[in-house]
Amino acid sequence: MNYAHRSPSPRRVQPRGILFSRLRLSLDRLIGERKMHTAYAGWGADQIGRWIGATILEAALLDDAASLPMIRSKVDELVAAQDSEGFYYGSGLRATPKRLRECWFGHGRGIWNLMEYHGATADKAALASVLRAADLAVATRDAWEISKPLCGGIESIVGPMARLGQITGNQEYVEYARYMADNIQRQVARPSPIPTAHVDPTSLHTHEERPLFHHTHSYLNTAHGIVDLAVVTGEQKYVDQAKRVFEDSLSSVWLNGAFPESYGDYYERIDETCSTVDWIVLGLKLFALTGEFRYLDSVELSAMNQLMFGQDHRGTFTCYRSLNRQHWADEKNRGCAQNECCAMSGGWGLAQVAMHTITETDAGLSINLPFEAQAIFERDGGEVRATQTIWTYSRELVQTIRVENSSRNGIDVQVRVPYWCIGPSLRVNGQSSSSHAHEGWLVVACPNGSDSSIEVRLPMRLVIIPPRRNGLSEDRQYAAGNAVEQGLQFGPYVLMFNREMVPELKPRDIHLTVNLDAGGEPYVRHEYPTGWPVQYGAVPLFVEAAVQDGAPVLLTPCANMAMTAITMDDPYIMRFAGIEIDYYGGVPIA
Repeated sequence: MNYAHRSPSPRRVQPRGILFSRLRLSLDRLIGERKMHTAYAGWGADQIGRWIGATILEAALLDDAASLPMIRSKVDELVAAQDSEGFYYGSGLRATPKRLRECWFGHGRGIWNLMEYHGATADKAALASVLRAADLAVATRDAWEISKPLCGGIESIVGPMARLGQITGNQEYVEYARYMADNIQRQVARPSPIPTAHVDPTSLHTHEERPLFHHTHSYLNTAHGIVDLAVVTGEQKYVDQAKRVFEDSLSSVWLNGAFPESYGDYYERIDETCSTVDWIVLGLKLFALTGEFRYLDSVELSAMNQLMFGQDHRGTFTCYRSLNRQHWADEKNRGCAQNECCAMSGGWGLAQVAMHTITETDAGLSINLPFEAQAIFERDGGEVRATQTIWTYSRELVQTIRVENSSRNGIDVQVRVPYWCIGPSLRVNGQSSSSHAHEGWLVVACPNGSDSSIEVRLPMRLVIIPPRRNGLSEDRQYAAGNAVEQGLQFGPYVLMFNREMVPELKPRDIHLTVNLDAGGEPYVRHEYPTGWPVQYGAVPLFVEAAVQDGAPVLLTPCANMAMTAITMDDPYIMRFAGIEIDYYGGVPIA
């Protein structure tokens, strides 16, 4: 069993536009604050491992040679912290023996991310360290109780151990991954008005359960590792297991594609960037294996909205925010920058999105996500280079793709039509072409020796998202709960506004009115407001609306809002008590 879609090497990808800006911002922060991000904090190699994995991929994507010596110094630091038995930060564990589970989780992260480093650099010392750590894990697999069923200790190592077994030919590593995958809990708890901890012992519980580790980040990074295990072993049961996790988890996804810290909690209460990144990667791996575009719909919602929204103007990533207005009133649900894990997970997630925006298949290339990037593939004795540019206009999103095919053979280039678009149009080399989408894709033939231009225009619609749902779950059952607030989505963008725009607005529950012009389209501005931090990457889209008694506001993609330096306690409005669309009755804001 093989992945049908293959990502290029990070050094063969050049992110551009907003993706480049956010990767640059993240890497600068991680390098500049490396002492804080890599300190031992009772989780063994967890923090430093994540830091190494994120920075080596970001540096490769950004062609940042200046960062490599600093990354290498942290690799040397992690290897030096490995004790004689092969355990990372064994001395730290001896000083904090109650942190056994956390340090084993960190041990898995050390193996995982040194493998990322070795994959990018072919560093033999890093691989030797990984092998010592993996041998220890195998030797002590049954020596102590992780939890039964498993969830939240070292089992995030499923994917790395399976891949390591494939690389080295050591079947013991693969069997270790099998053991973890076969024993982890299979059923996840759905959102609930009454959190399900202590109620249903067959489900994964909320963070309020003890031990802490029944939470989505631990579970989802294990789940996408199970996809790797399926590829290594060729066993369909692991594909089915990962697919089941995906389907059962869909009801937990928020309006903006965020994923909560805990299964079974109140809907849209307390997000975590780590969890969202693992949700994105689960979708990317299932797509890469199956080629089914529906997984990309989920990835797009989360990557274009929450992942970008999760990064603040200082470059780090945030967590513990709530969209649920009832729980937003709780100061503990206002969110914060999370330097111990989300800072690195967010950067690693951006790198995964960049490497999967354009992939290679047996038939040719696949354009999967609407991000700006260039990818280069060696193919059939030549090179195929694809460059994508994105334009956001008032009524449509436009993808322009240039494909330079110097290989010996022609290729097919498929471009995904997203879930939110009805009636895409296609132009090839400046000429209109049939735009009938087959199973979610537009397919264009690019002969060998050609330089082809593909333009796809995707009309955007303004859609009210019902309470306790997201843009992908309109035909699904509501998430449980009593929240009545609605959301608004325009094309791929979940819209919101900053309360600082209207400081006199005091109510927590906001009513929104959006006026449409005579053509049934919202009034849209493309000029950035004064002082907008464009250098961090922003979408030039601002939809005119009014709140409460007619006070004007500009709605913008939620990915933009986190880049503004907010000082208010209650700044982000993404769910509204009521939304009214005024058909042709309104006038634009002066």
